[in-house]
Amino acid sequence: MSFKETKWDILLPSYLVDTEKDRLKQYLLQFFDPKHRENEKRYDNFYHTSPPNYFLQGDLIKSIPSVFWDYQKGQYSFQKSPVILLSNTCDVNEDNERLQEKQAIYAPITYLDFYLNALKEIGLTDEQIKSTYVNLRNQTYSNIFYLPPILKNGKEAVILFDTLYSQPATILQESLSKINTDRIASLSHFGLYLLLSKLSYHFCRVPENDDRKEEIIPPPVLDKTQSYPFNKWLDFYSSHT
Repeated sequence: MSFKETKWDILLPSYLVDTEKDRLKQYLLQFFDPKHRENEKRYDNFYHTSPPNYFLQGDLIKSIPSVFWDYQKGQYSFQKSPVILLSNTCDVNEDNERLQEKQAIYAPITYLDFYLNALKEIGLTDEQIKSTYVNLRNQTYSNIFYLPPILKNGKEAVILFDTLYSQPATILQESLSKINTDRIASLSHFGLYLLLSKLSYHFCRVPENDDRKEEIIPPPVLDKTQSYPFNKWLDFYSSHT
């Protein structure tokens, strides 16, 4: 990751006491400050030890219907797999009223031993794999989020940001009654803000070095008295563009 100065006092939640903010900043600076680039990264207190009885952004969930591209068949396949919830917490809370049905956004969890074995199968040397592991722990790759050993199973894992998919948030809410068994782990403030930093950098980094000058056309005006289910929402936009 290549970040410039970050105003943590603005980004961190106001309800944290100063000592907690300072501790959190020190953990995050490992990945932002060039002085720490070559140092061993610490992942103490990365997971939340007493999460609430509802799903949080960054939750690791044991089994959710997932979408994968089958390269042999040239089509998508579906199976249940462990995932990380990337949607904002309030977006998947069933108590919040909204105009259209919300989609929960996930990325599959890939356990590290499987990922490194896959690298070996495609021909990487042991030295290259060792170097890759160090880069993963250092959060060097912008499109990959490294997860330190998970409390419930002791396994390291990675999240590939280019494997995101969505499904109705109501499917997630059906798991609320089993949240204590279905949730593998929740992220602490440290884990969450590191995740948000990497997501922001991967998807929103600038400049893009592409000139996009064009005529500015105002967006379509939605009738806020109407409810727009997801498929109708897409139809509406396609008919107004």
